[in-house]
Amino acid sequence: MDFKFHTILISQCGNEHLIDCYKLLENKFITLQRRNLKLLLRENITPKISSISTQHNAIVNSIYLNMPELAEKEMQNHVNSGLVHALLFANR
Repeated sequence: MDFKFHTILISQCGNEHLIDCYKLLENKFITLQRRNLKLLLRENITPKISSISTQHNAIVNSIYLNMPELAEKEMQNHVNSGLVHALLFANR
């Protein structure tokens, strides 16, 4: 779910440099997301999984409503949440 969301979002962004970078790192993202999902499930952190879905919905809704400032804010929240999550699980 998370990987497909990011792939669709990136492919539609219109920024060829970002699309190219994403394609170069795509396999790394897949590996990282699988690892993180295993950790979330192993540690029974289901609120985080539902939080990701909520964040994705907020991003899609703001894009659909043509509210770019809100979409940017929601994306920043999503990225920040991912960074916090990555730091928490960095040594596991």
